[in-house]
Amino acid sequence: GTVNPHLRTPWTPPVHPGPPTFGPRDKLVVDLGDPWSHVVAICHAWRDRDDPALLIAETDLADFGLPEFDVDTLGRALLPACLDANDTVTCDDPIAIAHTLAPELFDGVHSEDIARARGFLDDFYLLGGLGDQGTYEEAHRKLAQCASSLHSALREQRFIGGRAPNIADLILFATTVRMDPVFYELYKASFGLLADFPALQDHARDLYELPAVFMHTDVERMKAAHYTYEPILNPKGILPAAGAPDLD
Repeated sequence: GTVNPHLRTPWTPPVHPGPPTFGPRDKLVVDLGDPWSHVVAICHAWRDRDDPALLIAETDLADFGLPEFDVDTLGRALLPACLDANDTVTCDDPIAIAHTLAPELFDGVHSEDIARARGFLDDFYLLGGLGDQGTYEEAHRKLAQCASSLHSALREQRFIGGRAPNIADLILFATTVRMDPVFYELYKASFGLLADFPALQDHARDLYELPAVFMHTDVERMKAAHYTYEPILNPKGILPAAGAPDLD
């Protein structure tokens, strides 16, 4: 039901799986409303780069301070995407891009943790696309159980990886930060708000304190993207005024 073919909603196999190679004139194109672009943008800023080989270009939010980029040049690629100097897509696999940008976030990470965080994100999108009431109720129950399970796990440790965040934590953050402004109302994930899961909220708050996460987290852009790109769920294109999670 989405009209924007560039957003990966839910997980879709990449058209250009990579791995990416970054040249001096390459671009990384993101839309910060999209959770996978959100993760990749954080990875881009995760560490200081003495000589950044990659220009990050935001497709919509002009006042964010990043260069504007014409998304139509991406063709069949899904955001986020790496483009070479000729604007040819070289990679649109967010996991591969994230790994190249911040390999330290993948050190010691269990593939099951990445799959679990990715599945949690995907299940919100799948819930929003269901029309049958019985199927919806079962998916809604499954998603609520997954949220409770993650909440219980994070009551015992600060991050999924233990003491330090890893890529699974960033994927989870990109999901939980959208629970209040997007998923609860638009995707009918009405089992609870972020504050109803204190361990998930504390996890999000801890990550939000990190500069790379803070500078690339824009709740208004999230709302604008999701409520605009889902015409079946929001046919009148109405944007909510409230819904920002309490991350302070």
